[in-house]
Amino acid sequence: MARSKSKHIRLINRRRKQYNQRMKRRKAEVKAGGGAAQKRRPARKPAAPAAAPAAPAAAPPAMLAEARIGTTGFSYREWAGRAYPAGLTPLQMLAYYSSQLSGVELALPKLPSPDALASWAAAVPAGFQFAVRYPWHVDFRSGIAVAKGLGDLLESVEPLGMALGPILIQVPSTVPADRHVLADLLRAAPGELRLAFEFRHPAWNEESTLRLLSAHDAALVLSDYGEGAPRLTLTAGFTYLRIRRDDDQPDIWSGWADRLATLVRRGVDVYAFLKHDRKGVSFDRARRLAMLLTAEETMAPQQLLT
Repeated sequence: MARSKSKHIRLINRRRKQYNQRMKRRKAEVKAGGGAAQKRRPARKPAAPAAAPAAPAAAPPAMLAEARIGTTGFSYREWAGRAYPAGLTPLQMLAYYSSQLSGVELALPKLPSPDALASWAAAVPAGFQFAVRYPWHVDFRSGIAVAKGLGDLLESVEPLGMALGPILIQVPSTVPADRHVLADLLRAAPGELRLAFEFRHPAWNEESTLRLLSAHDAALVLSDYGEGAPRLTLTAGFTYLRIRRDDDQPDIWSGWADRLATLVRRGVDVYAFLKHDRKGVSFDRARRLAMLLTAEETMAPQQLLT
């Protein structure tokens, strides 16, 4: 057993190092590409001085974080002709979806092939991200299984590249709190990988859990099942919200837009995903929430300037 555990620890450490190296290379390539483009830009000729130039208008403060709004899944046949134009292939559905929303939560029983994931990453605009659910079959009572599952998942989603968003880890209600297992997983995770935890057993709802998540910049998932908006408990530089409610009261969505905009203005990245439905209503609601959030983000700086 000790030899098997040591083998898995070496495996996850190796994959962790490889993942961090890939992310650093990609970020360096993006940065170098931007710098090269700036060097090729011709120098501007100095403008002739103008008499008594008018004072430039004050620009609104730049947003310190980003908000990505979407749904759980995107390629539902029932959405064709409702949320989507009729006759689209799954890849065309994703292209249309990503033109309207900025993120999607993948909660599939089995991930697509590497080629399919690479085609998905190529079909979405820059900045779009895929949040991926940790596989359900992992035994969360075993630190060895958790470490191996994380390594396998990172290897599977590598084709997503910079389009990879947070990893959603849903710990079932059958698993009581075991902070040793949680600590093992957090230590094994690559430093640049965002993890969001949704604990189903009430024994996890303790301050020690929050301290452990905070120490590793991992998020506690906030869930809205229609029983009242949850408390905004922050343990990381981002937050992960799952809206599972079915009602369509305008004040609910405007309230969420206001709360999420406040987080963005505080520098907290936001990921918010609505539960899918067969009629595509969640797609329209997600678009509405995104528009309300954009309006909230722009209104606050304007109010500060007036």
